[in-house]
Amino acid sequence: MSDFLFKFSCFDCRVSFKRKATNKVEYFNAHLPETEIEQRCPNCGNRMAFMGRNFQSPTKNDTSSWKAAQLLWESGYRFVGSGFHNSPSLPRKKVEVENFIANNQEHHQKVAFASKWEQYK
Repeated sequence: MSDFLFKFSCFDCRVSFKRKATNKVEYFNAHLPETEIEQRCPNCGNRMAFMGRNFQSPTKNDTSSWKAAQLLWESGYRFVGSGFHNSPSLPRKKVEVENFIANNQEHHQKVAFASKWEQYK
């Protein structure tokens, strides 16, 4: 059986990696509560944010895009799904995020509870 990989990010180190949803052998996918989905950053050792399969990692020095990804993640948006929905694309720049979140509370990619990165990691 081949591994089904997902993207995980560390907002502090501004890195992303493809990993299994969990290293627990009894689970083979991400159809789990986010409390059960865990990978650690190889750089700093903190818990990484589950981003979904469709996340496109910004370059390390693109701080606006990293902050946008963090704010979306903190608001419960994940880069999941097939892309076949009528919801607008998730923004890639920090300046676009606040307005996007305020106007897209029913977005198809808002699939998680809000949480703060500082408490999560």
